[in-house]
Amino acid sequence: QFRSWLAEDRRSDMLVGAWSRPLFMGGWRESTETDTEVVNIQTPSIFIDLRFPRSRPRGLSSRKGFECLSLAELRILAEQHCFAGYSLMVENDVCVRHHAIDWNFHPSFPRSRPNKWRAEVSPEGHSFKEYGFAKDDASGQAIYMERWQRLGSSTSGSGAKVPYLAMRSEDRILAVVGDHWAFARDRPSVGQFATAKTGGCANLVQDAVQRGDRASAIRMLDMEGSCGQ
Repeated sequence: QFRSWLAEDRRSDMLVGAWSRPLFMGGWRESTETDTEVVNIQTPSIFIDLRFPRSRPRGLSSRKGFECLSLAELRILAEQHCFAGYSLMVENDVCVRHHAIDWNFHPSFPRSRPNKWRAEVSPEGHSFKEYGFAKDDASGQAIYMERWQRLGSSTSGSGAKVPYLAMRSEDRILAVVGDHWAFARDRPSVGQFATAKTGGCANLVQDAVQRGDRASAIRMLDMEGSCGQ
């Protein structure tokens, strides 16, 4: 899909930047920066989206590998998220995203369609709102809304647009915008979850934990998502 976009020169700088997410609202729930740290790096065509619960115990960062973690700690790690792939802005400011690397993906529970949402950018370009493309049947409103805030300056010192870099190899993606970067590496393999009723990394790892299957839990968690300046 991405190759066809390149052949047609279909790319957009509308959302190019490094973004944090101050607010999520969906249904009767909300999330803010106080409970989840979110970083979204977007070039004209490639994105990396990382989400880390702030409730994650600090001690996990000092462990040397999965073998040092208990089943309960493996379950805690499953609450993170890492997505990376290709974005395209289409008509009416709708963003279509194809995930090349997806924290929640498992072949037994594939996505039925690309991720799709509508963007509304603030006049100065320092923030944008993301509205779910799907709408509530009763109210006709978007089923969720997220507000994104630009990290750092949106322009260089000369007033030009912020520089960016995007690279992909077979199983990893690097994206840099200005002085912010993000990196994603896909998992080498996935475990077997014959008893799982639903997909998603958290649900599948929970299924493995309940069965005492460390190997399958670790296979689902063996993905890298990192970011910094």
